[in-house]
Amino acid sequence: AVGAYFEADRTGGNTGGLVALNASRALSDKFDAYVEVAWQHVADAGNGNMAGAGIAWLVTPRVQLDGSFRHRIDGAADTWQAGLGVSVWFGTR
Repeated sequence: AVGAYFEADRTGGNTGGLVALNASRALSDKFDAYVEVAWQHVADAGNGNMAGAGIAWLVTPRVQLDGSFRHRIDGAADTWQAGLGVSVWFGTR
């Protein structure tokens, strides 16, 4: 699957943001992995590019844990970014 992500942030009157494109693949019925390329605008610093990867684990049919990282390729992007996440589905089946 392919996806996209957009983030905008405003701090102290300055606006920054991130645009990312990713491609994912199911490794099993419980694990997915993805790779990503991103463009980041850092307020007062400029623009830069990053690349990264992540993995998601479907712990139960309602709970997913995930982890990811990105590393700067060039420009003013953050040198490293990492993330951990928890997703919970509250719907009914």
